[in-house]
Amino acid sequence: MFRSLTCDREDKISNLLEHLIDSILERLRIKDSVRTNIISKKWRYRWTKIKVLILDEQFSTKFAQNGAFDRNGFINTINHVLTSHSSSILKFHLHIPNMFLDSYQEVC
Repeated sequence: MFRSLTCDREDKISNLLEHLIDSILERLRIKDSVRTNIISKKWRYRWTKIKVLILDEQFSTKFAQNGAFDRNGFINTINHVLTSHSSSILKFHLHIPNMFLDSYQEVC
């Protein structure tokens, strides 16, 4: 027998105050913040308004594991994150792997 699920329950997480939603998103990794788009319409594109963007070593490592780790791919991803952002950024952290720093020195 299959049990049917109903969606009659109140969506409590989407009814949180705006600053609480922002606070939750700022504590997530950027990849997870973007994934919250699917929670509800209220959360769609909410990540583009967070005031703290952390693209740390874990972000770079995950990026490399997905096989998209070349200089142009990395730059394009960072550009996409920044151009998609629609609010002021109070804190920005970007980890640039040594392999990119080395490749920029060769070009300059």
